[in-house]
Amino acid sequence: MDNSKIKECTTKGDKSESPEAEKTPKERETTLKENMQRRVILVYKDIEAFLKSDKYNRELRSELEKSKPNYLDVLKKWRNNLENSDHGIVIAGETSAGKSTLINKILGKMLFKGRNQESTSTVCKLRNSERTRIITTTMTGETETTDFTDKCDLETKEGVKMLRDFLKERTDMKSSTKSVANRSVEIELPFPFLECNMILVDTPGIGGSGEVTQKLNDYLPNALIFIFVINAASAGGMQHDRLPQLMKSIVLLQIDNSMPCFNEENVIFITNKWDSIPNEEDDSSDEDDETKTWTTLKDDIKERWQSVNEEFIFKMNLKEVSPGKNNFSTDQFGKFKKVLGAMVTQAENNRIMQHLRFLQEILNNISKGLHARIDLEKKTEEEQRLLADRHQKQINELTEECKQARQRFLEKTNETKEVIAQECYTYMSTDAGKDKILNPSGRTPISKVDWSKTDFEKEITSRIDSYVETYLKSDVVLEKYDDIKKAVNSFHDKMEGIILEMESEWIQTRQVKPGFNPTKWLISFGLLTSTMWFAALASGFGIATAVLAGVSFVVCSLLGWYKKTDVEIYTEYNRKKATIRKNICKHLDESCGLIINKLVDKVTDDILPKRIETLQIMIRQILETRDKVLANREVLKNLSMKINVMEETVTELTKSLSS
Repeated sequence: MDNSKIKECTTKGDKSESPEAEKTPKERETTLKENMQRRVILVYKDIEAFLKSDKYNRELRSELEKSKPNYLDVLKKWRNNLENSDHGIVIAGETSAGKSTLINKILGKMLFKGRNQESTSTVCKLRNSERTRIITTTMTGETETTDFTDKCDLETKEGVKMLRDFLKERTDMKSSTKSVANRSVEIELPFPFLECNMILVDTPGIGGSGEVTQKLNDYLPNALIFIFVINAASAGGMQHDRLPQLMKSIVLLQIDNSMPCFNEENVIFITNKWDSIPNEEDDSSDEDDETKTWTTLKDDIKERWQSVNEEFIFKMNLKEVSPGKNNFSTDQFGKFKKVLGAMVTQAENNRIMQHLRFLQEILNNISKGLHARIDLEKKTEEEQRLLADRHQKQINELTEECKQARQRFLEKTNETKEVIAQECYTYMSTDAGKDKILNPSGRTPISKVDWSKTDFEKEITSRIDSYVETYLKSDVVLEKYDDIKKAVNSFHDKMEGIILEMESEWIQTRQVKPGFNPTKWLISFGLLTSTMWFAALASGFGIATAVLAGVSFVVCSLLGWYKKTDVEIYTEYNRKKATIRKNICKHLDESCGLIINKLVDKVTDDILPKRIETLQIMIRQILETRDKVLANREVLKNLSMKINVMEETVTELTKSLSS
């Protein structure tokens, strides 16, 4: 980003308390960001004032209400989002992975006590402030503020302990049952690493109790950056199962425009507790084992979160990190902080860019209604009537086409699920398929398994599940969902093109801009690509059958079924195979099907119908108020000029931020 260009368009009339030359580069960059944010907020306020003015009449309001329901509330919500930022760096990980230790290292103070068992019961937010305060918010929305500024000195161990003990009572379910009733605890203290209202968020452990996990899910819309902490000694569930589920949740939120500022590339992984991996001094292969574990762990992470930059995956023992110490972990931690600092800048810029995109969209909607009326004098009353009749007929056709397309896409998603399940079942029914599934590369041939030491049903289930998971993540399956996504995108673009052509017949003095396409928006962030389908399919399958198989092992052991004939093996294989289509369909419904159907509803039942209905309302109102519109052209022109100024400001800010 070219700071000089930002300065040109954001510092008009702004005066800093201290001369620019006396500021550090970081302080100057912070000032530029704050100036940019102030100008964006001013645009919000200008639009709100414009829409509340008497000159913006009832007919224009009703059109905007259709394209942007509750537009004043929505504008205020987005403005508050920028003014009172609760967005931040979210630290997540399984219980005892080292999240609290990481925050302590970033802070340079032992503010949080790490635990071996699930203990953190609420979301903790850390914010940079000159004062030291703790603000507790309960699940019912009640807040309690305690000011420690004059009570404890955070430069002393005693002061830090006072704050730590106070936090323990409000966040640790082992110390206080009341902590579970808290939605969040905000800690304000001098924390120069954070700037521009960015906050650091410690979340309850992923994989903990349902209530704790829900608190993390509830905070997702506010996340700009994720830091995942993984225990290297017990890695598995976090990256294998929880990461894909988390990515799926993010996509669903973004389709609803509830998480528009997150970029899936803004993630950092810290693999911690490498000293917990067994290390026998006399075993010369230990170093190789650690290298293999590191390679496997990186590969797993990259497989589950495919957009991650490998340089953003760090290996360290957090407890060894200490200022002034010359060791591997301290060096890695220093590199991590540099990466995080750069990512914070990028995330802040991206957040402002999304606000500018939203402003462009709403200004475009306002402008279209104005220009359609200003250009009305170029049509005779007869030309206007004929055009309105033709467009109403097209509107009826487009409305019906949306309904049919929605039904068609939903049926296609269901059909795709059935086809995938049947193709898998068919292959499993062949002799070649059965042999490959029961005797996969790298595992003991099924006929040579020692059943006195192995759970019979669980082993068969495991081999079947392994094949199914591989199959579901194959290009053949991913492409089927990509094809549906492309068809939805193509349908949107076709309909949008028709609507734009109709609008351009009413608006001739300016270029008509297309509406928002959620499919293209998500693709630009890499969130509706094959990577997403892969992530959605990568978790959850086979968990229930594995649990059920554990019960059968007791029976098998008691009956002494230590040797299995081919007939017994194939009978069990066929029994599991009989349920595979149902299990696959259920899994696809809960993964890719859920995402596709939500996208279909967004396009065919929300975005396009709103665009069509807005055009219909505009045409009807122009027909009914022709004389009034022509008589008020000068007022409309003045309104249009004000909107043009705001549009130019947004364009200028967008260009400067993109430079």
